[in-house]
Amino acid sequence: MLLRRSVLVLVLTAALLPFAAQPANAVTPGTQVDLTGALSPPANLSTSGDFATDTFSDPWDFSNAEDIIPIVGAGVANADAVDLSGGVLTAATRNYAELRLLMNWSQTSSVLPWGHDGWKRPIDGGRYTQMTMRIRAEADMSFAIRWWNAAGQEGLIGFDLLATPGFQNVHFDLTNRSNYKAAGAAAVWGGHIVRFELFRGIALAGGDPAINVQLDWVRLHRADASQTPPAGVPLPVVITPNEEGGADYATVERGNPWDFAGMDDVNLTNDVAFLSTASGDLTGASVANDPFIGLALGPPLNTDRYHRLTVDVCYNGGFSLGGGAGQGMVGRMAWMPAGTWTETQDFIVFPGCHRMSIDMSTTPPGAIHDQNSSIVSGWRGQRPTRLRFDLNEDPGARAFTLREIRLADDAAFNSSYPITFADAAGAANAKADIYVTTTRGSYSGTQIASNISVVGGVNTFNWNGTDVAG
Repeated sequence: MLLRRSVLVLVLTAALLPFAAQPANAVTPGTQVDLTGALSPPANLSTSGDFATDTFSDPWDFSNAEDIIPIVGAGVANADAVDLSGGVLTAATRNYAELRLLMNWSQTSSVLPWGHDGWKRPIDGGRYTQMTMRIRAEADMSFAIRWWNAAGQEGLIGFDLLATPGFQNVHFDLTNRSNYKAAGAAAVWGGHIVRFELFRGIALAGGDPAINVQLDWVRLHRADASQTPPAGVPLPVVITPNEEGGADYATVERGNPWDFAGMDDVNLTNDVAFLSTASGDLTGASVANDPFIGLALGPPLNTDRYHRLTVDVCYNGGFSLGGGAGQGMVGRMAWMPAGTWTETQDFIVFPGCHRMSIDMSTTPPGAIHDQNSSIVSGWRGQRPTRLRFDLNEDPGARAFTLREIRLADDAAFNSSYPITFADAAGAANAKADIYVTTTRGSYSGTQIASNISVVGGVNTFNWNGTDVAG
């Protein structure tokens, strides 16, 4: 989609393709899903030239929790507290604190990535070569920009961050080899970057005091783009189609979506208590380390069609991946294809409310499965008789609210499709050009609309399947 001079390409699957069932010996459980290609538009198709804006339609301006998860242990590590308010991130850091702008949760073990995970949304190191941030520290400290590429190689640019009464702009060329002085952390910037963070070293005054570090914004940008956030440019956001897909199994096949407006959406539970749908959502508490909610099924679940999973869930408490009470923040899905449960690999779950979308049809097919799964089939080609959501692996008590689960097919249409979009920046006199492609990461799609006047709020273009010439 082009707003003024920026194209944001949307991917619309025009048809559903049949997939044959995979034999059990063709898949290997516990492998990592394939790295997703980077979304990297050329300069003439980008309003800001900034990774976060181009990839997420959401710059790292710390106006929302998607920019960095404001939870100790999740978005920020080795800190006493973290706050996200007024467009500023404030972290009470300790020595070796990490401010995780792009986190690869698969770095130590295989998990199913979702959201802003770096394995799902990597940085194109060949495109975005400059880093500029507006930062403030309340005491002098050693500081660094730290990153890892898809091969696991680390790069670190260290410098002294000195206390200032106000914010200061700090800029580095990530390709400048003279910036890399740490032994064992001098990888060449380029390729797919899957983890990108800011790192506090030691307090220059000694000891390990809590020191507030504040971020106003961070830009990871092209060399020819502005170092500071550009003003007055549109910010295109595609609302539909999106990764949640099209028609939902529970809505279409059983005539009752899994929206947890009533207990008829649930058919099996374990290690949960205090269940209620009085609020219009399913509220309760997990009470041991195997809590799950079984989903009421209707007609046979065709996994060749329905493979786009979305879970909207909220958790109380803190974050940790350990095995003790108050920890175990991993979820999974499980299904019964032949009288025996099989399950997915873990996916990370966070305190607060999050809407997680995962494609159950992974590449390779076996990457959907946990390494200890007893049935290894991949998702497609199955007709499960049971399906459940495993909330977490916290052996303690943890309150939750389950708001919705969707299992959808690919977005498709026969005669027309309503493409909806918005300009998140509200730029004056914005115009939109719309392109489509069936190749993820490609910016050589077909133009289907031109010079559409953009209004505030949601805009809709009803596409009839033809190009701009009709």
